[in-house]
Amino acid sequence: TLRPPIIALRERQLELADQKLSVANSAYAPNITLGYFNQSFVGTTLVNGLPRTYSIGNRFDGFSVGLDIPLWFVPLSAKNQEAEIQRSTAHQLLQKELQHVSHRGQSVMAQVEAQASVMQDVQNTLIPLANTMVAQALTAYHAGQIEYVETFNAYTTALEIRTSALQSIYDYNLAVIEYNSLVQR
Repeated sequence: TLRPPIIALRERQLELADQKLSVANSAYAPNITLGYFNQSFVGTTLVNGLPRTYSIGNRFDGFSVGLDIPLWFVPLSAKNQEAEIQRSTAHQLLQKELQHVSHRGQSVMAQVEAQASVMQDVQNTLIPLANTMVAQALTAYHAGQIEYVETFNAYTTALEIRTSALQSIYDYNLAVIEYNSLVQR
């Protein structure tokens, strides 16, 4: 399957947008807080007008309970709408990237197949033709049927054919590299 890094990024952005939306929705719920404290007081203090001495064994403890209820929902509603818009945008970007990668993958795969066909044709047809051309030119030159310039031209043409064969291999490899970058191999 095609899974370039941009898809992973867009999926992560969608996850973050979902989490932001969840946080924005939770702001409508009341906030409950519970607490406990435990404290030692050492020293002398006045209690009902009489001095009282406390040691480390005398401990004060207690509980606290709180309930926060949102009274004004307009700011919460705006934050919720913002989170919904961000989630929608992240989802649309992910879908767009998936579609782009799919089309790009099909295009690159077609390019790989086309380059493979060209490379195979060059290897099967043109390279043997170039080898034959060089062999015939060399035989004709040794037999005195052609001049050095004509032999040189045959070698130059054969070199151009071999260069085009190397170029077709290079183009094929580039197409395969691009495809692999889309597939994340």
